[in-house]
Amino acid sequence: MALPLGGSFCFLWLAPHFPDICLCASDDFFFSATFPLMRPMTHLSHFRRLMRTLPLLFLFLSLHALPSAADVHDLCAHVDPRIGSEGLGRTFVGPSMPFGMVKPGPDCLSMPNAGWAPMPEVVKGFTQTHVSGTGGGQKYGNVLIQPVLLGDKPTSQPLLMPDGGVSDIPVYAQRRTAEDLSLGYYRCTYDNGITTEVTTSERCALYRFHRADGLFVDVASFLGMDSIPDKRETQQYVGSAFRQTNAHELVGHTTVRGGWNNGGPYTVYFCLQSDVPFKPVSMADSLSAKLLFTTPSGPTQALVSDSRLTDSIANVKVGISYVSEQQARRNICQFPFDTQLDSLRASWEALLRRVPYQGTDKERRMFYTALYHTLLMPVDKTGEEPAAYRPDDEAPAHRLPYYDDYYALWDTYRTSFPLLMEYYPERAVGMVNSLLNIYLHDGYMPDARSGDCNGRTQGGSHAEVVIAEAYARRLNGIDYELALQAMLKDAEVPPA
Repeated sequence: MALPLGGSFCFLWLAPHFPDICLCASDDFFFSATFPLMRPMTHLSHFRRLMRTLPLLFLFLSLHALPSAADVHDLCAHVDPRIGSEGLGRTFVGPSMPFGMVKPGPDCLSMPNAGWAPMPEVVKGFTQTHVSGTGGGQKYGNVLIQPVLLGDKPTSQPLLMPDGGVSDIPVYAQRRTAEDLSLGYYRCTYDNGITTEVTTSERCALYRFHRADGLFVDVASFLGMDSIPDKRETQQYVGSAFRQTNAHELVGHTTVRGGWNNGGPYTVYFCLQSDVPFKPVSMADSLSAKLLFTTPSGPTQALVSDSRLTDSIANVKVGISYVSEQQARRNICQFPFDTQLDSLRASWEALLRRVPYQGTDKERRMFYTALYHTLLMPVDKTGEEPAAYRPDDEAPAHRLPYYDDYYALWDTYRTSFPLLMEYYPERAVGMVNSLLNIYLHDGYMPDARSGDCNGRTQGGSHAEVVIAEAYARRLNGIDYELALQAMLKDAEVPPA
């Protein structure tokens, strides 16, 4: 079934499911030891005593050189996603791959920029796209899912429609009783007993829902919803649709415009797959009475179960694409939850280790959390760029990299970009080539960009400084003649 303007949906699972066996893997570790200064060996007995001790020392070192479960992801343990998340810090607390396009996490009813707010703020649901550490208006917060029980009763939230009318959409907000945050992993428990676990790959969110009857899906939801037309820096609903393709899959899309950069419409496609099947029923079914609602296009159907899933687990994956539903399906992660979480942390561990830092535990916590935040944006959307960037006759391997969510070059040209060029030059080269790619198709390099649209400019164009530093550092793989052309265009030709 499809909803041309469909905002929300409820799905309930059909039967209990036995969870997959958890898989664990290790990748790397740190070992350090200190030894007391030894006095000169003035007696032969000292030397003999040392020689008797050396085999034990080597045995000690060899045993400790073998990684154990406690050794893996050593630097990941120093990252605290809570730092910077409250107030105006607005850093993203949910899981993310380095420069990952998909950032799934909870959206609270007050709609902070990164979605999350501390308890006792209620959670509206989990969306798949977020930014981190931003000011100004909200951006993204697309494709909301919320685990529900049959007895849950919705409230409503106003949604401004494209024709200027206002419609109420249902909200199944819940209070958290417990919450756990770490690098690559989020978990919370609602006061109705449902527990949600979240991790992610670059382009697919992975969920484990415990003791839920079903899933509420709202493809019209986004951060910054407001009933005032074109209010400054608010996102505006354009349209959405979705359908069930089989007992285990939903596909669809949502289109939103505006937000912090006052950008044009962007479309997020999704493919949701559940290992627990959905069962459609008619609106007259008594089981669905408490879960039905009205969307702008009229009454909807619901998908409900014949029995509860108490003490069971449902595994859900949500592939995201900015190109098509088919690509969203291809972006579905093929690994189970725990394996992907291990892979995510291994990726982060490798990047964090590039910047060695010695200090107290408190200092390392602050340092590596800041480094982690630096590697969240801009996001790598190579292969997910707008259609104009993807000529049919160009092989994917020959495409320039494409990054989005530059928040904002007037800040990052002198903060994160020098660090990226020093320790992550391959990423810095990709980002510079992405700026040139944007110039080739949009006419100007961005000073800020999100949702595939250049945003505002503050004090000139700071992409020039990024390119100049790349040139001064002699970074290879950049067309500096094209870069000079783009710089001169920025400097000499005012935008029309």
